[in-house]
Amino acid sequence: NSREARDVLKGALRGLHQEFGRSDQGFFDCNGDETFSGLVFVQRVNGPFGFERYSLPLVRAVISNVRTYSGSTVPKGEKRQTWEIRKRENARAFIRNEITALLTTKSFGMGIDKPNIRWVVHFGLPGSIESYYQEAGRAGRDRQRAQCVFVLSEHSAERNRNLLSA
Repeated sequence: NSREARDVLKGALRGLHQEFGRSDQGFFDCNGDETFSGLVFVQRVNGPFGFERYSLPLVRAVISNVRTYSGSTVPKGEKRQTWEIRKRENARAFIRNEITALLTTKSFGMGIDKPNIRWVVHFGLPGSIESYYQEAGRAGRDRQRAQCVFVLSEHSAERNRNLLSA
């Protein structure tokens, strides 16, 4: 359920350092090309389980230097022009290792060449197996160790049933 999924997400993020044999001290710090960069994929921008209102506070509880990105959907209360500027700045900061993590929808990463993405977390069920493959494949492009985590939640039980039965 959604309450348990929140704790699982935070626990998964807190445990990433162990997957790489590192200390938790400084694991999420920016360190140039040595940064353990990561992506947290979510399904929605807005609504009760949207990233600004729901997922971002969960991720920020573990990783302070995280920002958001989405494609054409504008976060509620944000003007389109302002969002377009902010999301481009967020993507640039991520690519330049100025931030460690990006909380994003599926729209981020196609054509992005960022070799030090070390981990990908899916918070919710992607739209298809192909989507999962593409999104998870953004980690470890330099053939170094990478970790992919999947947190299935019941944000939309009907959507999950439909996707899993297809």
